[in-house]
Amino acid sequence: MPHPNEHAVASRAGTLGPVSTHSQSLTGVFRLLAEQHRQVARLLQRAERCADASERQTLWIEIRRQLLSHERGEVLELYPALEGYDAARDIIAQHTRQAEELESVINEVEEVDYTSDVWTARVQDVVALFEEHVEEEEADFFPRAQDILGEQTSAELEERFIGAQRQVLNTLL
Repeated sequence: MPHPNEHAVASRAGTLGPVSTHSQSLTGVFRLLAEQHRQVARLLQRAERCADASERQTLWIEIRRQLLSHERGEVLELYPALEGYDAARDIIAQHTRQAEELESVINEVEEVDYTSDVWTARVQDVVALFEEHVEEEEADFFPRAQDILGEQTSAELEERFIGAQRQVLNTLL
């Protein structure tokens, strides 16, 4: 698997397109997280169009690994760094709800056979939730969190996040 920092890819056409304008002012861990959003968006777009069960499986395994390692890495490193700040309470609470919902929808995809027409519908559920989550993070959470933490801490968090994400990846099948 490529290093998480090696992928800065184009966003999905449509709702994720404007999000990239938000991420232009992000630095450190927030820039990396926005880049990872682009990578997952590209994979999800491919999965939505895919009809071949074998290719669906290959794509889904990678999408699942990236989504879960990204979210869990945030939970392990980013959001705890914000816990002492009153201005971040709503960010943390909202992210926790969104992360739980995203994991639930990911589990729903896991329960559907790759050959089923229902598989695409479940992936579209992931896409819709992911797009909403990305928009909120990049337009609101990340800029606010970056202001709260400052550029130096944002930069320091990048390496810690990468380490946490690697640990999570080692636990995922």
